[in-house]
Amino acid sequence: MRAKQVFAMAMVLALSGCASTDEQLADAAKYHDWQLMSVDGQDVRHHQASLSFIDALQLNGFSGCNDFFAASNIREQRLEVTNLGMTYKQCNAALTGTEQALLVTLKSAPIVRLGERQMTLSGEHVLTFKRTTP
Repeated sequence: MRAKQVFAMAMVLALSGCASTDEQLADAAKYHDWQLMSVDGQDVRHHQASLSFIDALQLNGFSGCNDFFAASNIREQRLEVTNLGMTYKQCNAALTGTEQALLVTLKSAPIVRLGERQMTLSGEHVLTFKRTTP
């Protein structure tokens, strides 16, 4: 019986640690603009793609060609994106490639890693962002 109680307490502590980490990630990501710097190590700064998180982690962004928006949440250090919507402008091939890599990665529940001025989303692709707001 004692072993079950210890296991239950350990699970509660582990899960509360995840929730705390998720909240810290969400708080650190919110209210900043993030410029996409690279996709899988390839420099894409010239495409001007970006995203930002506002209240309740509402996600807004620009793919380099189209604007997009979605609801999002961070759970177990993964960014979960739902209700993704976007404009539908015709783009050149280079922009379309960056846009597709960005959108497919957002939909893949990527792992979120945050540094002081950098965010990495690792999912279908590895996206590296630089924070552009203080």
